[in-house]
Amino acid sequence: MLYCCCHIWGFSAGKEIKLLAGKRKDKNGKVLEKNESQRPNGLYQYSYTDPYSKERKYLYAKTLEKLREKEKELWKKLNSGVDYNSANITVYELVEQYIDHLESRRDTTIKNYKARLKMVEQEPVIHQKIMDVKVSSVKNLIGKMHKDGRAYKTITSVIAVLKAAYNMAIEDEVIVRNPFGIRMNKVLENDTEERTPLTAEEQRNWLTFLWNDETYSKYFDMFALLLFTGVRVSELCGLTVSDLDFENRRIFINKQLKKREGKYFIDLPKTKAGNRSIGMNDNAYYCFKHLLENRNAPMEEPVVGGYSGFLFFTQDGKPMVGENISSKMAWAEKKYNKQHPDNQITHVFPHRFRHTFCTEYLDKMSLKELQAVMGHGTPTQILNVYGHANKELAAEKMAKSQNIIDISTLRATAQKKMRG
Repeated sequence: MLYCCCHIWGFSAGKEIKLLAGKRKDKNGKVLEKNESQRPNGLYQYSYTDPYSKERKYLYAKTLEKLREKEKELWKKLNSGVDYNSANITVYELVEQYIDHLESRRDTTIKNYKARLKMVEQEPVIHQKIMDVKVSSVKNLIGKMHKDGRAYKTITSVIAVLKAAYNMAIEDEVIVRNPFGIRMNKVLENDTEERTPLTAEEQRNWLTFLWNDETYSKYFDMFALLLFTGVRVSELCGLTVSDLDFENRRIFINKQLKKREGKYFIDLPKTKAGNRSIGMNDNAYYCFKHLLENRNAPMEEPVVGGYSGFLFFTQDGKPMVGENISSKMAWAEKKYNKQHPDNQITHVFPHRFRHTFCTEYLDKMSLKELQAVMGHGTPTQILNVYGHANKELAAEKMAKSQNIIDISTLRATAQKKMRG
């Protein structure tokens, strides 16, 4: 048996380690080195143990060459460590270095972190030395962002990135305190509107309108599937014909289709739990069947990230993404409310359908089962996001619960005796 001897840089006292890689190959016949693999969707993966957190982490790339570039850069950074320059760097520089070390995170996550840093790059506190930042300065930053019209949720996400960067420095024993570790609700009132699911009546009214409307009936299957499956809109857009198993009534969720700056791309599920198969109920089965029978695919199937066979297309034959569906939904909502002035529905958007689905299944599945269906990383996410539904469900069950003793009967009996 032949073996390929290769050099892999590992984090081990800065020394170069020689490792033998077995004769494993990718789909193109290229030999894969140790810890490298190719996923069924063609994406390349490299696994390693983070020397700081001791957690198993992963790098991903569309090509083997790109993956190996990432490997080389990763170990270069890990072997050199973060250059804190004796804590003489600014908050901005610290966050930049923190983001640079997020090699195992999804590209979209890193882009989001960079976007959050950009939101505050002009604020004075961001350019202070990390040792000089005070809690009062952080409170002023929060107040300034709120005054500038930033939403509570947005401000929270920005502070979370700054907090995480400081935690990295604390773990490396460069600093001992984290001024960004304050509780947001102690500084700013959470004015975020609570998400509410659609009621049963609203669902019926909305679906009936879509079914009968001359313009929007062609989108019935697409809108209804969000309600009947609970998937994220980017996951629905990422579905291909091969992801549907009608015989076993299964839907395979393994990717998200997105578009940024005019370019389509395939993104991995948000969490490991996001890569899942879910059941196909009768309503979903009907919608998918009808959809495939009337699928208006262009002559030349679009290919994104090696995938083709998408289910939804724009008028010019491009695959639909979340913003396309949200836009059509908004126009449909406007028409519905114009026709139903006394029975309007507000805030109709894709994620509200997912919210509705999850709320409805809270009393039909265990939290662990529902977590698997929704693709959440932990059951805690369901409790946090849908906590209001849990409270209402608990109150409803309590109101309907049977008591050991029927007090009303006892009282009636006592009153009867008194009269006797």
